[in-house]
Amino acid sequence: PRSDGSGSGSGQHPEIVMWFPAKQAEIAAACKRRFKGVKVTTLGQPQTKKMVALMNQIRHDGVRLGFGPFENWLQLTSGAHAILHFAKQCESISMYGFSAWKTDGPVLDQFTGRRSKVHSGQLFHDWKAESVAWGPLPPPGG
Repeated sequence: PRSDGSGSGSGQHPEIVMWFPAKQAEIAAACKRRFKGVKVTTLGQPQTKKMVALMNQIRHDGVRLGFGPFENWLQLTSGAHAILHFAKQCESISMYGFSAWKTDGPVLDQFTGRRSKVHSGQLFHDWKAESVAWGPLPPPGG
């Protein structure tokens, strides 16, 4: 994501967004020291709770529309935090690398090339529900 801070979307400077609550202030300070002129944003608990409530509503609607049932989940993925954060701030956003995790055929994990999601990721995230949430969004240039 890029912003010059004016809200014009002219794309002059990147923005670093941190959602995970542990050590946010310490990490933000280190980012500001290392990346001069880059906007550093931390998402507080009220913002994160609103994002969780929105995803719960999307999950509820997804089940109602026949896309569920979904797995239990403990937290949004980093990508979901980013999408929900920037969707509120930007007139438009372009997303790359967001897709459904297919369970059939040869599929590789986007981070390490694993053939299946690690157990901790399966406990924390619900990729199926998030892929349902992003599915209706228009494709880039669409």
